[in-house]
Amino acid sequence: MKRALQMAVTTAALLVAGGCRNPFDPSADIELARIYVQFSGATSIAIYQSQDLQNLTQLTSAWRWTVNCHLVYKNKVSAYIDSVNITYTDSAGNAVTSYKSIGGRSFRVTFRIEGVRDNTSTDESEGGATTLSLNVVDRRVIDELISPSYPSDKVMFANIVLRGEDANGYDLRLEGRIAIFLYP
Repeated sequence: MKRALQMAVTTAALLVAGGCRNPFDPSADIELARIYVQFSGATSIAIYQSQDLQNLTQLTSAWRWTVNCHLVYKNKVSAYIDSVNITYTDSAGNAVTSYKSIGGRSFRVTFRIEGVRDNTSTDESEGGATTLSLNVVDRRVIDELISPSYPSDKVMFANIVLRGEDANGYDLRLEGRIAIFLYP
């Protein structure tokens, strides 16, 4: 009984000191709540072949193919997302695009997430800036989808992994995916 009480006190002290809701798994304090297309709010990316896809030059400014990763953060200390990895798969789960040989697209980002004011609220407004925008469609994705050898369903999935750490040095890893459809 005394041992259990000591453990409870130690756990409470860790919780208060670290600002964590779960001191044994700090990554439980953050979740990738939703991935959606910027501006439209859609939960999948739609690309239409009626657009002149062969002559697109400004893919990075194609806002309709940019997704927002909405994060919910429940820790009192701030956190940082510092790397993103995006892999592409077909509907059967097979890696596609020329990125498959290098393990997907990987790049560095600097995205700071403010800590919560207190641990009483778990709504999506806690933690300040909680939306990270990513361009998931590029020329290689377009070329793969319009290729005659690509499966007839013309759907691809972007599997997104965000990595970082909180201000206490604990690793964070978040995963999500969004479908990319090619329509006639």
